[in-house]
Amino acid sequence: MKIFISHKMPADTPAVTDFGNRLALYAGNAIEISHAGKFDKGADFRTAIEEEILSSDMFILYYTSDSYDWSFCIFECGIFKAHMAEDTKRKLIVLRGHESRVPESLSNLNSVTATAADLASMIREIYLEEPWRVKPDLGDGDIADLAGRLVAIFERSRPSIVNFDLVPNFVIELDGSSETERSLITGLIPERAVVAGSQGWQALFGKVPDTGAWIWRELVEDWDHRSLYEFEIAAMIVEALARNTPKGCYLRRPNSPLIFRLSLRRFERTLDSEVQRFYFTAAPMDVESYWLPEDTQDKSETKLFHLVNVSWFVRRRLIEMYYEKMLNLLSQSKRDDAQLDKLVKDVYHELIVIEIQSVIRGIDNPRVVLQALDKFKVQVHSKSPDEAIDSSWNERKKLVFDCMTSTTTKDYHAVAQALYALALENGEYYRISAAAYAAEAQLLPDVGAA
Repeated sequence: MKIFISHKMPADTPAVTDFGNRLALYAGNAIEISHAGKFDKGADFRTAIEEEILSSDMFILYYTSDSYDWSFCIFECGIFKAHMAEDTKRKLIVLRGHESRVPESLSNLNSVTATAADLASMIREIYLEEPWRVKPDLGDGDIADLAGRLVAIFERSRPSIVNFDLVPNFVIELDGSSETERSLITGLIPERAVVAGSQGWQALFGKVPDTGAWIWRELVEDWDHRSLYEFEIAAMIVEALARNTPKGCYLRRPNSPLIFRLSLRRFERTLDSEVQRFYFTAAPMDVESYWLPEDTQDKSETKLFHLVNVSWFVRRRLIEMYYEKMLNLLSQSKRDDAQLDKLVKDVYHELIVIEIQSVIRGIDNPRVVLQALDKFKVQVHSKSPDEAIDSSWNERKKLVFDCMTSTTTKDYHAVAQALYALALENGEYYRISAAAYAAEAQLLPDVGAA
C-alpha cells in the first residue's frame, strides 16, 4: 500500500515526515509513505510528484490551517481525484483540525478530524479492513496508542497564529527557464503556468469562483481584454525579477462594474531557481471620482467626461512627456540606444495603461464614443468611425511593440512619427469632446431650492 501526504511546504514537512513514519509503524514493508518534501527540486520535480500521486492508493491532505494558501495542494488533490474512477479502492482523505473548514472544492470527500477517535478509525481502515489489511491482528491498545501519537504530531504542527485572506488573490507558478524569461519580456505568461488562489479569484478572469487551480492557457482563453492585462501582469513579474517595485494596474471584472487594483505583493523562488511563485492581490476599489456605477451606457454626459479625461491624460503623459523626451534623445549627436530602448518600453506600457483606462471607463468601444459625440453633430476625421478611432491606434501600438521586441535594427524614428500622429488625432478628440462636454453641461437641469 502506498500513501501520499500532501502538505504545506516547507512549514509542515518535518511534521508530515514524523506523521508518516508513525502511521506506518506496525506495517513493516506493507506501507510506503511518500510526500513532496522527499524530493530534491529539479527539472523533473513536478513530473516526479505526479507519478508518486498517481501510483498511490491513499491520498491524505494534511490540512493544518485555514489561513494557509492551499492552492497547490488542492491542485495535487485534483490529480489524484481525476484518477479515482479508474480504481474505486483509492481513497482521498482531508485531515483537519476540528474548527477548520474543508476547502469548497473538496467538500464532497472524506474528512477526518484530528481526534483520537477519527484517527483510530482511519488506522483500522488501513490495518484491519479490505482492501489493504496490512496487519489484521493489530490490537485495540496499539491502535489507540498510535492514534493518540498521531493527534499529538498534528497538533504540534498547527500554527499558533491564524491569518485570513480578505480580498481575491492568486499565485502564478513559473519555472526559471530562459524560455519563460523571453516570454515574459514580450508580455506573455507561459501557457503551462499554474494559477491558484483564494477568495473567488477565478471571477477576475471570467471563470466560476472556487473551481480550483487553472492552467494559464485555459484560464485566459476567453478573457476580455486579455492582451492588455496579460502584458501588465507579465511586466510586473519582469520588474519583480529585477528586484524593482512593480507598478500595479486597474482591472475590471468581466461582465461586472466592479473595479480592482491589481498588484504583485511578493514572489518566492526555490534555492535552485527551478520554481518561482508570484503573489498577486486584487483589492476592490470604492467608487472613484471618474466612475459612477449608476451611470448607464447611453448617458452621454458620463461618456464625454471620460473621453475628456483620457484625451487629456494622453496629451499630458504620452505627448508632452514621452514624445518630447524621444525627440531630445533622437537629436543627440551620439545616440543612446539603452535610453531609447527603455523609453520605447515605457511608451508601450503607457499605451496599455491608456487602453485599460478606456476599458474601465466604458469608452473602449468606438461606437459608444461616436454616440456620445453624435448628439452634438460633430464629425471626427474624414475616415469611417471604426477606422478613425480603432485601427490607427492599433497600428501604431503594434509599431511600438515591434520596435520594443526587435532583436535587430530598431526604427526609433518610426516610433516618434507614430506618437506625432497620435498627438494630432488626440488633439482633435480633446477639443471636440471638451466642447461637447461643455455644451452638455449647459443642458443640465437647475437644482431646486431646499
